[in-house]
Parts: sequence; C-alpha cells; structure tokens
Amino acid sequence: MTPSGMTTLGTILTKVMHNAFEHDKPLLVRQ
Repeated sequence: MTPSGMTTLGTILTKVMHNAFEHDKPLLVRQ
C-alpha cells in the first residue's frame, strides 16, 4: 500500500474512532 493510502486509511480510522467515542460519551457519563 502507498504511504498516501496508509495516511488516508489512518485518517478514516481516527475519525471513526473519534465519532464512536463522542457517540458513547453520554452513555458513559450517564452510568
């Protein structure tokens, strides 16, 4: 895989993980 492809994949993963964390935060706070 090309470095640019790796960077794009990493960026997508980072965004997905960040979105999942932001989505789950209210549930964690509620508990």
